Amino acid sequence: MNDSKISVRYAKALFESALGKEILELVRSDMSEVLTISRVPEFQQLLLSRIIKESEKNRIVEELLKERTQSLTMSLMSLLIKNGREQYIPAIARNFVELFHTLKGLKLRHSLLQLRFQILSRSGWKRFLRK
Repeated sequence: MNDSKISVRYAKALFESALGKEILELVRSDMSEVLTISRVPEFQQLLLSRIIKESEKNRIVEELLKERTQSLTMSLMSLLIKNGREQYIPAIARNFVELFHTLKGLKLRHSLLQLRFQILSRSGWKRFLRK
């Protein structure tokens, strides 16, 4: 499976779980934090290292994130490290944030359409159709 499919699948699964638990905004904040940390060269090296043991990677990631993130986010990080997919963490975080913004954009567009319809309803939308 190619890298982008893997990261999108994990991001969607996290998104759906966060949405179901009603902590979407909190997990979005977590993923933004993960993206920020992922830009640090030492963290990138940690994720890509084949020398550092799984338990040590887990300990370091937990130490960096545990106090600032939701348990759902930490569970995903642990799962990714356990399954040897920690190199996808930055892409998963990026995809999650993109999904979040897409959802917020859709909600905003929906709200704007509702508002537009209400305004047209009040002002007599039929006059606009005649033109």
